[in-house]
Amino acid sequence: GLFVSNGCTLARRSIQITLNSQDSDLAKQLMKDAKAVFGGELRPYKKNESHKTRPGNSWVQVFFPSVRVPSKVKRSVLVEWLMRHGIYDRRAKQKTIPAEIFKQPLPVVREFLASLFSGDGCCCLTTSKKNPNKHQYVVASYSSCSRELVDGVQWLLQCCGIVSGISTA
Repeated sequence: GLFVSNGCTLARRSIQITLNSQDSDLAKQLMKDAKAVFGGELRPYKKNESHKTRPGNSWVQVFFPSVRVPSKVKRSVLVEWLMRHGIYDRRAKQKTIPAEIFKQPLPVVREFLASLFSGDGCCCLTTSKKNPNKHQYVVASYSSCSRELVDGVQWLLQCCGIVSGISTA
């Protein structure tokens, strides 16, 4: 999910995921999980950045090599995996939910949605404006410039029994 929401998987570049600096623990977990899934060949590294014109606005980037070391020619196992799932070399407007996710059991779909929302989504508890003393409910929001991705998110939410709507700005 994080590769879809926050990943940059363009060809001829290192694969990277950019997270808010407050998600530093998530970055560490991502690196640990990637090593466990893809093995020792994958050598992710983390870099902390600050915005030069907006003090206090900082982020963490996790980089993954796109070619195998030491060959520097053959694609890394991560690139091969991203290609198999149709999420390699996609710009933001081209991003979609990998087709394989739609075939998964609900626990896997929920985990995918959770990681997707960790990137470009948010959830908050809100109170009813009509009766603030009685009704609290969760509002979830996911933002993307890819309509196909948003439609896929809505379909997966519906599979989980969550009613949603789509709004455009």
